[in-house]
Amino acid sequence: MIERAGPTAEVAAIEAKLDDGTTGLAALKALIDAAEAKLDKLAGSEVDTQVTGKDLTAVGGGTSGENGADILTISTTTRKKVHMLMVSMKNCQAAATITVRMYTKVNGTFEKFYDQSFTKDTDPDAIMAINGTLAILADLRVEMHSSDALDNNVTIPYSYILEDME
Repeated sequence: MIERAGPTAEVAAIEAKLDDGTTGLAALKALIDAAEAKLDKLAGSEVDTQVTGKDLTAVGGGTSGENGADILTISTTTRKKVHMLMVSMKNCQAAATITVRMYTKVNGTFEKFYDQSFTKDTDPDAIMAINGTLAILADLRVEMHSSDALDNNVTIPYSYILEDME
């Protein structure tokens, strides 16, 4: 009878590799856990809410010192992606000119990077201020102003989708 190195030696070698903490099943499980953690972040979070009692006519009412009011602030100290941000002027007065401004910190100081005006009942009520992806490194603030004096106690609906990058 001829003996070969046989399957017993091969099975033992395979078992040793599977049990190895660097290249075995434990290492594979650690990689899978890390991938799952990253994928969980990609799911992001959604905010769909409103703020009430906003005086969109207040002189110097925004944190920036410009006329209007702060609507929302997305606070962060880590990198994030804003995939969509929408504010609504549906509760504003007819024919009012609504200005939406956005600010973020640059070297520790808030800087305006978006300033756009819309007309109630001419433009759509839902204002898509961010349509796509905007990466932010620091807080993002949205302010609104109305040209109509009656927009002094307004409810502003808004929504956004946010994703962690770290």
